[in-house]
Amino acid sequence: MTRKPLFIKLFYSFLPVIIIGIIVLILLVNQFTRNFYYSHTENDLRERAKLISFWINERKINKNNIQLFVKESGRVSNMRVTIVDDKGIVIGDSYRNPSQMDNHIDRPEIVQATLKGEGSTQRFSETANEEQMYFALRYPNIQEQPFIRVSVPLNEVEESLIILQKRIIIIGLIIGLLLLVTSFYFSKQLTNPLDSMRIEAESYVKTLKLPSPIPIPKTKELASLAISLNKMAKEMDRRISIINQDKSERESLLSSMQEGLLALNKNLEIISINEIALDYLQIPRKDAVGNRLSNLISNKKMLSFIKKVTKKIKIFKMR
Repeated sequence: MTRKPLFIKLFYSFLPVIIIGIIVLILLVNQFTRNFYYSHTENDLRERAKLISFWINERKINKNNIQLFVKESGRVSNMRVTIVDDKGIVIGDSYRNPSQMDNHIDRPEIVQATLKGEGSTQRFSETANEEQMYFALRYPNIQEQPFIRVSVPLNEVEESLIILQKRIIIIGLIIGLLLLVTSFYFSKQLTNPLDSMRIEAESYVKTLKLPSPIPIPKTKELASLAISLNKMAKEMDRRISIINQDKSERESLLSSMQEGLLALNKNLEIISINEIALDYLQIPRKDAVGNRLSNLISNKKMLSFIKKVTKKIKIFKMR
């Protein structure tokens, strides 16, 4: 079974978070930008409507010359201007002949202006045959309190938004790529100490020697692990040293004995044997320890005697 490195798993865990975060960021920025553009357009229309109402008052515009004024205002300001009276009848429009237009009392922006003094909406205009933003202002200083409605097509705004959204997406992708590289780097930095400890541990298992203590990482958890491994290696060295010392002493004791000594386990496998016993039983040293006695001794009487002795020892232990 192939196991993936830890830093790859960490990197993969960051990946969906970064992707979702970038997508959410792009959507939020796009929505914020759209709202900003629309809000800016609405404020611009409000100021234009106020300016038109000012000129209507200043020039004493009435129903007889309102159409000429509206057409000129629409041409100069590059927008549609509509004047509606209190009954919803269009008395001036920069696009069409007012007499050919429907009653506007139920238009959303006019309804809002009736209730609040001003109103705005975005909808499709059958007259202009395009999506437009409307702003209506009810100005009390004008005779008969007519509604001044101005509008601009949203095509240019939408085109600007599309260009801006493309740039936002490109910037978002660049930021996402940088975050991916950064997360890969930090994942690698986080797992590098673990790799170092793994290499040191594998080396220790092979040689049972630790040339130098494992470096202590700055991370608390990894530092605790490194300290524990260093303590374990130190304790293992101490115990191995004790075992080697005991083995050396035992071998010295066995070699100094004048009698033959043979140690067997319950399966009659040789655990330990000195030189005198090896010579007496004619067993090669390389084949002795770990091998069954019956495989090494051809003298059946000697083998039978040893078995009887070991059996008596077992009976004695049971008692």
